[in-house]
Amino acid sequence: MIGYDQYTTLAYPYKYPIGSITFATTEYIMKKLEQFEEEGLYTFEDKEEIIRFLIKNPDLIQELYSAHQHICKVFGECNIHVKLYKDPEENTEEILIVIKSKNPPEKILELYERLFEDWYIKIMDKVFPRLDYTVETT
Repeated sequence: MIGYDQYTTLAYPYKYPIGSITFATTEYIMKKLEQFEEEGLYTFEDKEEIIRFLIKNPDLIQELYSAHQHICKVFGECNIHVKLYKDPEENTEEILIVIKSKNPPEKILELYERLFEDWYIKIMDKVFPRLDYTVETT
């Protein structure tokens, strides 16, 4: 069994501890996003904004990686985009996973709810309100 320090070194090899908060380096995040794109996991919209947000929230990188598997299991073949959503009324930001599906609206609602039950509800305590998802018809 490895300790916390060894785990964080393995999980986030490019990081700088600052107090009790860990900030990932821009280089590490850029490499991970490039990897996700090369593997065909996501299309990133406004990558610079996403990187800026992930520097402050490096734990979301692993959640993004695992989210793809859960999404494909429920939705099958679909395009998945990632963007930084800014809510001007609440003055908040979050990574928003946008699932683009060819299914009819009734089916999309059913699949959305299934994804919530199978995946999102299990990680919601860790990631909400910093990571969320939505579905759009194509």
